[in-house]
Amino acid sequence: PCVTCYYPVPCLVGRFPNRPNEVDLEKVNEFANNLLSHIISGIPGPMPSSRDDTFKLGFGLYQIAGAILNDSLLRFLMPEPKLIDSKCTECKWCEEECPTNSIKLNPMPEIGKTCFRCYRCLTGCPEEAFTVQWGISNFIIWTLYNQTFERWLGDVQKGERIY
Repeated sequence: PCVTCYYPVPCLVGRFPNRPNEVDLEKVNEFANNLLSHIISGIPGPMPSSRDDTFKLGFGLYQIAGAILNDSLLRFLMPEPKLIDSKCTECKWCEEECPTNSIKLNPMPEIGKTCFRCYRCLTGCPEEAFTVQWGISNFIIWTLYNQTFERWLGDVQKGERIY
């Protein structure tokens, strides 16, 4: 399992101690196997193993976020990683590891418009050559990702603990 498995927003660092754990990894494996079986089956529609409330209309955090958030808004709300030139050794790690191929060396790394703020460069760079000024984004994430808020909106089941 990965050592640095957290979204690097300061308000979330340390909120998921000892995660992912064996139970989490089992659930991920089960989901991946169910998804693969569903795709191979060729049967359209939701997977039989989906939670009952997955497609239920409602006003949960994820339904609200899905309705209002789009790429442009997320790019506006979430800060772009910035390169610290003095730390970069031009090793090409970021260019090779960026999931959207948004980083090109010219000769230093430049982040393109397709960056969707996964922060892989920030959390993985062996030289720690990227930084982010979180500012208001930290507060926005802190506001949205709290157990009480998620429970009020119905996204956390009774008895379920996420933090």
